[in-house]
Amino acid sequence: MNATVRTIDDVEAFELPNRTVREVFSGANGLAAGCAFRTVDVEPADGGAPRVPHTHAYMEEIIVVARGQGVLWADGEWTRVSAGDAWIVPAGVPHATVNPGPGALRLYCFFSSARPEADYRELPESPLTDWRAAWAEGG
Repeated sequence: MNATVRTIDDVEAFELPNRTVREVFSGANGLAAGCAFRTVDVEPADGGAPRVPHTHAYMEEIIVVARGQGVLWADGEWTRVSAGDAWIVPAGVPHATVNPGPGALRLYCFFSSARPEADYRELPESPLTDWRAAWAEGG
């Protein structure tokens, strides 16, 4: 296979709860066999609850803040993040990123599997109702 170049903002976007996703490279679009890369534009939480945490039981995820700022919740702990920050979420660790708004929050998400959707599980029993306090305290 030859190298494939894509312009991220030209990749067709699709909507999921509280976010817009662009699947740049993955098994789903046939452009990757062993990993995946997507962008996620996280909507401001603006008064409502953000999406619930989720896990990827068998794959790691590396997340980079490309634009904006927010708070990362991982396994019960909050951390404030902003453009240029990167972190790795080990397989099986519950996590979510919240955009306190009002501006944009774009994440670059890299997965150690070509099909991250096959290993995705939401955790509705863990709503992130305390994100405002985490944001106010700096994570």
